[in-house]
Amino acid sequence: MTLFRLPRITRGPVLHRVLRPWLLFALIMVAITAWWRYEWLTLRPHAFTSGGLLGSAVVFLAAYNLRKRLTFLPLGSSATWLKVHLYVGVGAVWLFLLHTSFRIPNGIFESSLAALYLLVTASGLHGLYLTRTIPGRLAALGEEPIWERIPGLRRKVAERAQELVLIARDDSSAGVVTDIYSRRLFRFFEGPRGWRYYLRPTSTLRRQLLAELGELKRYLGEPQQQLVEELAALTARKDDLDYHHALQGWLKCWLFGHIGGTYALLLFAGFHAVQAHAFHGGMR
Repeated sequence: MTLFRLPRITRGPVLHRVLRPWLLFALIMVAITAWWRYEWLTLRPHAFTSGGLLGSAVVFLAAYNLRKRLTFLPLGSSATWLKVHLYVGVGAVWLFLLHTSFRIPNGIFESSLAALYLLVTASGLHGLYLTRTIPGRLAALGEEPIWERIPGLRRKVAERAQELVLIARDDSSAGVVTDIYSRRLFRFFEGPRGWRYYLRPTSTLRRQLLAELGELKRYLGEPQQQLVEELAALTARKDDLDYHHALQGWLKCWLFGHIGGTYALLLFAGFHAVQAHAFHGGMR
């Protein structure tokens, strides 16, 4: 006789919710491709159709940043905008291929415009990876300080470490504590992390310092051990703040570059559209 019955897990509704938007997206792309193919076979100006759709897609993608700023307007949830942003971004890549007729653009301006578009697209994909991985890594640390407040928090940690060392100086048996602070911890607390750390934040230095402090505790009395334990806690705290500062800095630098590249793309694309229409009108 079964006392407990496990709930039946069904993935049908979940898969339906996930696949339905992508199926609709695929149907729209097939329809656009069929229309582009029809215009291409009938010698119509298919580049204007694909270019107009591509330009509209880029404008919509750029509008997502405005939506995040205008939170007081009833324009839908940010999560919905992000999903649509992803669909439109993927569709824009296909529209770009249609607009260029699957060839490498000619000329300096067209090549530069295509390179700028590909760069913005690549930064968008990289940003998708960052926004999917970094928040979880930071949340695992427990505390999530605001990026602008991190320098002040690090300053408080350094000041507290200095206070502990000044207290230790009055105890002749705690000379080894002041020694390891001057040799190893002072620069860690007071100085910034190197550029290599910001490129690839690791906990290597943290583990080394905590191991040295842990080894030091074995040769100290009870009061000095408490002092070392607090220094170890401050060391871990400082490393967590550095980690937050580096990864949050990644997100801020990426966002600044991606938005700046998008606005530059809009300017270049607008000039390209005016130039294309003027040239097309001159050919009549």
